[in-house]
Amino acid sequence: MLKMALVCGLAISSDCVSLILYAGIYYSFRSLILIFLILPPEKYMINKFKLFFDKYLISDEKDTDSDERRLHLAATVLLVEMVRVDQQAKPEEQTALVEGVSSTFGLSEQETSELIQLAEQEANDATSYHTFTSLINQGFSKQQKISVVELLWEIAYADFELEMYEEHLVRKLADLLYVSHSDFIAAKLRVQARMGIA
Repeated sequence: MLKMALVCGLAISSDCVSLILYAGIYYSFRSLILIFLILPPEKYMINKFKLFFDKYLISDEKDTDSDERRLHLAATVLLVEMVRVDQQAKPEEQTALVEGVSSTFGLSEQETSELIQLAEQEANDATSYHTFTSLINQGFSKQQKISVVELLWEIAYADFELEMYEEHLVRKLADLLYVSHSDFIAAKLRVQARMGIA
């Protein structure tokens, strides 16, 4: 009798464990569905930013362009910050950003759009410029860094008005990129000349 009771008890326990496991799987699956229904698209782990990151930025020994893409992202984050520095993205500044990224890095319209969107996401999450300027200092030549500063000036002057905080940001980023004062001023003068600004 005792043996039979133990066998029955084990059978019941086994059924209970199975029931608990099935219930756990069901509620976990239901919770997962609710998460995807409730959370906004930008919060999904698998979204367009992650897809772009996986497509263009993850290191791969066979992908010789991965370092260059990371540098493009780092530089674009700085340009995005210039657009945002006055707390509003003016159409002229946004146009200067798109044209500058596309022409400087030789990207298609789609690649440019994806890179800027990813850079905006990175800028939202960033706590300092150091991560991006350090990467640029490691990978860009002196002339390439001067080109980045020149792009910053182009965005700052896109609306033909240079605000104090815009000039301050260009100066700060130029210092972080170890661009000399003479190159900093020369880049500014080139942009002024192209735009016909006295």
